[in-house]
Amino acid sequence: MKEYQVSDLFFNDWKHLQPKQMFKVFTLYQELLTISKTDKNYGLVLIAILRLLRRRPLLVDKINEAQAVDCFNELKFLNEPWHFFPELRHLVTPDECIGRHTFDHFIYADGEFTSYLVKRDESYLRKLVVTLYQESKDEHFDRDEVKFRATYLQATPWQLMLVFYTFGHVRTFITNRCKHLLPKPPKSDEPQTPKVSFPMWDDIKHSAARTLVFGSFADTGRANVYDVLDHLEKLAKEQAERKQHATT
Repeated sequence: MKEYQVSDLFFNDWKHLQPKQMFKVFTLYQELLTISKTDKNYGLVLIAILRLLRRRPLLVDKINEAQAVDCFNELKFLNEPWHFFPELRHLVTPDECIGRHTFDHFIYADGEFTSYLVKRDESYLRKLVVTLYQESKDEHFDRDEVKFRATYLQATPWQLMLVFYTFGHVRTFITNRCKHLLPKPPKSDEPQTPKVSFPMWDDIKHSAARTLVFGSFADTGRANVYDVLDHLEKLAKEQAERKQHATT
C-alpha cells in the first residue's frame, strides 16, 4: 500500500486555502486552544478542522483517531501568522504586509482595529476595511471619505473578521520590527485592557514630521509606512544606545 505524506492528505499552508475556508479553520483553531485536551469537545473541534483541510477526502476517511491526531500535530502552519489579505469585489487588495500603503493608511487602520477591540462595534471593522482597501491603486487616503465608503461597503461578517485577523498579524509583524520605537509592555499576569491607538499614532506622526525627513506633517502621512517607521525605529535605537552608554 502506498505511503502518504500529511501534505498529500491535508492542505498545509494558509495560502492553499480559500478565504472562507481559511476563516473557518482559524476560528475553530482559536476555539481549540481554549479547550482542555481531556474535554470531549477537543476531539470534535480537531476533527472539524481536519475535515475543512482535507485534500483527499476518501483517504482521510480511512485514517483512525490516533492517525488523525498525528496528522493534526504535523500541521504546523496553524500556529503561524499570515500577512496576505483576501480579495474583495471591486476593491484593490492591499499588498502583503501593506507594503505599498502610506503611514496615514496604517495609522487610521490601526485606530479602527483598536477601536473595534475596545467597543466591539462592526462599524469599526467596516472602516478598517475601507481604509486598507482602495478603489484604485493611485488614490490618496482621505479620512473624511472613510465613513461614507464604509456605509456602502459590500462585505459579509466573515470577510470583515478575516480582514481584522489579517491586520492583527500585520500589526504584530510591524511592532516586532519596531522593537525600540514600539517596545512591548512588561509581562504581567493581569490581562491588558485594549486602548484606542489614535492618540499614540498622532504623537508618533508629529515626531516623524519634526525630523523634516519626509516633509510637512501632511507629507509625512503620505510617505510609505515602512519608510517612516524604519526611520523612527533607527532614531529610537540610537537614543537607547546613547542612554545605555551614558549609564556605563
